[in-house]
Amino acid sequence: MIALAWIAYVAIGTRVRTPAVFIDELLHAELARNLLDGKWFEMRDARVFVSFTYPLLTAPAWLLGSTSQAYAVAKAVGALAMVSAAVPIYFWSRRLMPTPYRLTAVVLALLLPAFALASSLMLETLFLPAFVLALFCLALMLERPSLAHQAYVVLAVAVAAATRFQGLILVPVVLTAIVVYWWCTSCDWRRFAPILLTIGVASVAYLSLRLGQGKPVIPSSGVYEGHLQVSYTVGSFLSWFHTNAAALVFATALVPAYALVVLSAGALRRRDPDRAVNAYVAVVLAALLWLLILAALAARWEPLGLKERYTFYIEPVLLMALPLWLSRKGEQGRLFNSVAALAVTALVVTLPLDRILSSPAALQSYSFLGISSLADRLGSTSSALTVASLAAALLAAVVIVVPRRFLTWALPAVVAVVLLTNSWFSHTSLGDRASGTDALSGIQSDRSFVDTAVPAGASVYYLNTTTYQPETRRGRYWETWFPVWAAEFWNRTIRGTVGFGLPEAAPVSQGLASLDWGSGRIAVASPRWQPGFFALTDPRFRVAGTDIAHEGPFLLTRPELPLRLRSAAEGVDPSGFMFSSSAFDGWGRATRVDMTLTSRDPLDVRVVSGPLAATGNAPSLGEALHESTVRLTPGEARRVSIPVPKAPYRVEVREPSGAPIAVSFEPR
Repeated sequence: MIALAWIAYVAIGTRVRTPAVFIDELLHAELARNLLDGKWFEMRDARVFVSFTYPLLTAPAWLLGSTSQAYAVAKAVGALAMVSAAVPIYFWSRRLMPTPYRLTAVVLALLLPAFALASSLMLETLFLPAFVLALFCLALMLERPSLAHQAYVVLAVAVAAATRFQGLILVPVVLTAIVVYWWCTSCDWRRFAPILLTIGVASVAYLSLRLGQGKPVIPSSGVYEGHLQVSYTVGSFLSWFHTNAAALVFATALVPAYALVVLSAGALRRRDPDRAVNAYVAVVLAALLWLLILAALAARWEPLGLKERYTFYIEPVLLMALPLWLSRKGEQGRLFNSVAALAVTALVVTLPLDRILSSPAALQSYSFLGISSLADRLGSTSSALTVASLAAALLAAVVIVVPRRFLTWALPAVVAVVLLTNSWFSHTSLGDRASGTDALSGIQSDRSFVDTAVPAGASVYYLNTTTYQPETRRGRYWETWFPVWAAEFWNRTIRGTVGFGLPEAAPVSQGLASLDWGSGRIAVASPRWQPGFFALTDPRFRVAGTDIAHEGPFLLTRPELPLRLRSAAEGVDPSGFMFSSSAFDGWGRATRVDMTLTSRDPLDVRVVSGPLAATGNAPSLGEALHESTVRLTPGEARRVSIPVPKAPYRVEVREPSGAPIAVSFEPR
C-alpha cells in the first residue's frame, strides 16, 4: 500500500516541472548541492541552519549531471520519505485496533492534502515521518517507560529537531504527555525520571549557553525570523488558536475530532483500563496543544494567516482516532455524545473562512483549496461556509443517532472522500503555481541558459535593480523575484544577487552595491567583484560589456571593468508600458535616441532630452536641450527620434494622464 502511494505521488509530481514554493525550494536545493561541494549547510557562501537531515537525504540526487533529472529524483526521494509516515501509523495502530481498522488508519493517513508537498523540495516531506515517529516512540514510552524506550524518544526528538527547528516543540509535548498519562492512569511518574532529568539538564545547559553569550533564548534560524519581528496580543493569540483548532477539525472532516473527544473523555475520567489507548490520548492531546500554540503565534508571521504547514503533522495521528473509536465497544452516553458532536460542529460553524482564504498565507492552507474553489463558484465565502456547516451538522447527527456498528465503513469512506477531494485541489494548485512560475520567467526553451552560455565554474551575479523599477512601487515583489529564484535554481553558475539599496524579498545572503548616476559606475561592496565575473540583469538596465544571452526577463553580459551601466530605462514596467512618465539614461556614445510609442488612446506626448544630472540617488534631467510634442494615434506605432548631448544623457517621455503607453528606446 505504501509502495503504491509512493508510485502515485511520484507520478503526480511529474506534472510539477519546476519549483513552485519559493524561496524554500531553492534554499533546500542549494543546501543539498553545496554539501557535495564541501560547503556544509551554506547558501550563497553563508551558513543557513534550517535543516541538517533533509539536505543529507537529497544530496545524492544532485550527483546526477542534469539538473532536471536531479530535481525529479530529489522529489521522488522526498515523496518516499513522506509516505513512510504511514509505517509508524501502522505499527502504532497494531497496538490499538484489529487489522481492518489499522489498514483504515494507514489509508486515511496517505490521503492528506498536504501530500501535495511530495511534488516539491520541501523539508516537510521528511519532518512529517520524523514527527509521527517521535509521537509513536513517546506513546511506547508512556506504556512501558524502560530506559530503552526513553532513549528512543530522546533520539526521535533529536532527529525531528535536526530536520526542522519546529521539532523542538516535541520537548514540551513530552512533558505534557507524561502529565496527562499520569492523570489518566495514576502511574508512578518516577519511572520517567531519566528522560525528565535529560530534558532538565539539556535545558539548563542551553539557557546558560544562550544567556552567557548574550543571545536571545529563541534563536533566529537565519531564514525564518518572524518571531523576532512581531508583537503579540492575548486577543490575537486566542483568535488564531481558535482558527487553527477549527481548521484542524475541518481538515480531518470533523468525525475523527469527535472520536478523539469521546476517547479522551473516557481516558481523562480514568474509565479506560487500556494503557495503549491512554497513551494515545495523552500524546495526541499534548501534541495538539503545543502545535496549536505554535500555529497561533506563526499566524502573525509573514505571510500573515493560517499556515497548515505548522499543524498538519498531527493530522495522520488525529485520523487514527476514527478507526480506534469504531473498533471499541461501549458508549459514553447519548447526552455526552450529543454535546461532543455539537461542540466539534460549532468549531466548523465558527470557522473564520473569509479570514483564512483572503490572507496572504492562503496557499499554505492545503485543506482549504477545495472550499476556496467552492466559494468562487457560489460567489461568496459565507455561502461556502454554510454548505460546510450543513455537512458538519449532518455528520454530527449521524454519529449521534446511528448506532456505531452501522458506521464501521461508512464514516471512514466519507472522510476518505473529503481528503481525496481536498487533495485533488491541493495537487492541482501546486501544479498551477509551477506553471505560473514558468510563465513569469518567460524562459521556455532552455532553463539552464546561463550555465550553457558561460564556462563551467564561472560566477554569475544578478544585479538587483528593483530600487529603480516601477513595479516595486506597486508591491509586485513576487512577480519580480520568482523568475530570479527559478533561474538560480536551474543554473548553478548563478552565485547570488547584488542589490542597490532595496533588499531581495527573502532573508538570505545578498551582496551590496551603489550606483553613481553621474558616471554609471557600480561600486560593489560585497562580494568582491573579480575579473571574469558575469552580470545577469533586467534588460531595462544594461551593463557595459558584451551581451552573450537574452532569455525572458534576463540579459547576461560579460562586463567591462570598471563595472558600470551602459543604459537604464526607468518608469517602464516589464511588459514595456509606461504610465505618466518614463526616462532613458545613457552612458555610452550616441547622437540620438530612437523611440517607438504606441497607445490605445489619442494622446499628446512630450519628449525632452538633455544632460543627465545626478542628485544623490535620484537621476534627473539637467537641462532641456531638445524637446518635441508627439501626437499618438490609437493602435499605431509611432517612431520618434530625438538628439542627445554627449554622455551621460537623459531622455524623458511625459504624458500626465497616466494612460498606458508602450515604449521602447534604442540609442544610435
